[in-house]
Amino acid sequence: MARGGHSDAWYGKLFLKIGPQMGSEFTAIGINLDFKDSDLKNIRDSHREAKLWGNQLLTEWKEKQPIGANLIAILTKALSDSGRNDLAGQVENEHAKSAGEVQVQQVTPAPQVAQVDNPVYNNPQQPMEEDDDTDYSLR
Repeated sequence: MARGGHSDAWYGKLFLKIGPQMGSEFTAIGINLDFKDSDLKNIRDSHREAKLWGNQLLTEWKEKQPIGANLIAILTKALSDSGRNDLAGQVENEHAKSAGEVQVQQVTPAPQVAQVDNPVYNNPQQPMEEDDDTDYSLR
């Protein structure tokens, strides 16, 4: 489990989903995530395609966060502060969806086997008694 309660793979998928959608707010989001202008320029210079900038920004941001940081809260605030409430909502929805899946897995009990207090049932070595009065025919 990585920082923030989710796996690195979960964050990777999230960043691939929202990173390309940053568009013209890339710089504002970066500043709200405490990046310097020079850091943002390096990201822009390292990729020719603008849609890759967001993923790189988010990946670098996550790597700089201390263990125990509430990554979801920090990220959603930065996105909202940058005017991207739609992306903040996507982050919250993905987080809630994964939290719901975890809760379902945690509360789903294993099937229980009924215990029968029956000496014949509990002792398979003992033959079952036959009842001669019972009619088992199919009519």
